[in-house]
Amino acid sequence: MATQRTHCYFLACDGNYLPFAALAAKRAGELSATSTRGYILYAGPEDDRFEAVSRVLPPDVEMVDASRFLDGLSLNFSARITKATYLRIFADLVPQFEPYERVAYFDCDVLLNRDPAELLSSAMSAPLLAAHDLPSYYDLDYRRRLSLRAGAPYFNAGVLVFDMPAVRNAGLLEKARQFATDHMELCVQHDQDAMNVAFEGSWQTLHPLWNAMTNLHWMPAFTQTYARHFSSKKPWSRNPVGVESEAMAIYRRLAAGTEWAQLFQSSSTSVSLSLAIKRIERKARTAIAHLGRDQRRLRRARFEEKLPSITARLAEHADSGVAGLEFPEREFGLG
Repeated sequence: MATQRTHCYFLACDGNYLPFAALAAKRAGELSATSTRGYILYAGPEDDRFEAVSRVLPPDVEMVDASRFLDGLSLNFSARITKATYLRIFADLVPQFEPYERVAYFDCDVLLNRDPAELLSSAMSAPLLAAHDLPSYYDLDYRRRLSLRAGAPYFNAGVLVFDMPAVRNAGLLEKARQFATDHMELCVQHDQDAMNVAFEGSWQTLHPLWNAMTNLHWMPAFTQTYARHFSSKKPWSRNPVGVESEAMAIYRRLAAGTEWAQLFQSSSTSVSLSLAIKRIERKARTAIAHLGRDQRRLRRARFEEKLPSITARLAEHADSGVAGLEFPEREFGLG
């Protein structure tokens, strides 16, 4: 008798990002020793891309038309961040997910370096596993804007793991949907803001190497990450600054023989050059902050100086199963 699968992963996108979701899923399939089941939720009419995408997807990945969840909803979105980004807060309503206890989510610009089953088997004591959104801790505006309690931490929604029975029992995604529609003007970070409201006090620290973002001014090497989140320039950008050569080589191989292969042919800017530019920018900002005594800029300067140690500290929290820490800015010495 076949073993019942208790976990799966999914990506969500519109038609424009469907090819990149397919490549991310293909990479997950390569790394999956147990053929972890995957899904791509998409919104938008089918077109010529669907046949091309179906040829790329591993047999354990299924495309699901989730457009109906978004029909008629008033949400905060733009030409760059489309309505499809909200699909992840409908995970509890997707019929295909009903058999699964654990459901992981990856943004389409996340490239895995480890088997997704490793993430899905993480020890959890909260309904959600998520990585701290580090840049928010030198700003802290999110607490006022979203009316969160004093000291509330904030997570990035690029990589998530849901304990789906706990999420359903507490109605947490339903709460996120309600906030997104009732307070769309407050959702500057779209459904990420809505989820941070809904899951306040109900999320656990994810190891930062599972969501190693490229918009930070220090980042671990690509080969050291469990999953690289290209939160700045994308590998398919015309000028993919900061995309390491190792990552670009993987994308070239994944896209070989497809109509998207040409998007990955440009030489990526050396990560060492990218980091050198970031160091210069950081030093300039620090000098300006000290000259002007701007408190936000001073906080950011302290953040950038401490980023490697902050990442190491969060890795310890994740290994210990620590919940999202209260007043993280104090823990990290940011003031």
